[in-house]
Amino acid sequence: MRAPSCSRPTPAIATLARIRYANILAYDYTRVCISKLPGDYYSDYINANYIDGYANKRQYIAAQGPTPLTVGDFWRMLWENDVNSIVMVTNLEEKGRIKCHRYWPAETGEVRPRPLSCAAYGGSSRLFCDVIRQYRMENCR
Repeated sequence: MRAPSCSRPTPAIATLARIRYANILAYDYTRVCISKLPGDYYSDYINANYIDGYANKRQYIAAQGPTPLTVGDFWRMLWENDVNSIVMVTNLEEKGRIKCHRYWPAETGEVRPRPLSCAAYGGSSRLFCDVIRQYRMENCR
């Protein structure tokens, strides 16, 4: 699927509910836009930016950890940008503060329907201090 382009700058006030940290906003120049949901004018906003790679423009995406409100937006961004790997560099909780809402299904075989896609958890393994989780995304429509 081809990712939608941004047709307007970041609407700061209207998107505050979609941002984990109000003082960290996506730059308009490299902002990731997602498709709008019917009846929600601001649903194309996710606090994420494209990052150029060595040889390719927009090769990576950097995003804040999703909140309970933005987990669906997060999966929609992954689906629309054909993302095949996620690197999470924070814990869900640090020093008693929530840093990221758990966005992945917890049980093997569990399916989490999202608008546009379903994520099915295929299990996990450990590599040193890291956890590697396997998922399958498919169109649920």
